[in-house]
Amino acid sequence: MKRRILVPALCILASFNTACGSSDFTEDVGEVESALTGTVLLVASSTTLSSADNAVRNRLQGLGFTVQVKAASATTSADATGKALVVVSSTVSPSNVGTKFRDVTVPVLTWEAEIYDDMQLTPAGSTNFGTRSSQRNLTITSPGHPMAAGLSGTVVATSSTRNFS
Repeated sequence: MKRRILVPALCILASFNTACGSSDFTEDVGEVESALTGTVLLVASSTTLSSADNAVRNRLQGLGFTVQVKAASATTSADATGKALVVVSSTVSPSNVGTKFRDVTVPVLTWEAEIYDDMQLTPAGSTNFGTRSSQRNLTITSPGHPMAAGLSGTVVATSSTRNFS
């Protein structure tokens, strides 16, 4: 089964329009599409979502998921049980998440860089958490990969310098 994909995989959950552009390509989604079911736990700073977190929730719902929103301070590891995915927003306070979702048996997607060490994605005691400051550009190293969205070389990702995680 082929389906038209209007955004790169990197941008499926985010709303980084300047980084994602409007590349148009097709991708075989056959079995992947059938796996887009179940409930996603969206962990945010509050159950009153920011515009970015709301966009993520809407995107997940548009993909066919049921989304349960929970404030990070009220979550436990057990909240991941039975979920298809746990999504941790950058709006959370890292101390409210810590290692809660490090050892769960479902996939976890996070863009909160300050829990990367808690999730054992960077070395303990690391000071950069996989973050680079004052960045504007991305370098596409595998232009043929679907996440490259048809882009190649160095591309401008933001109009002003930002921290990239």
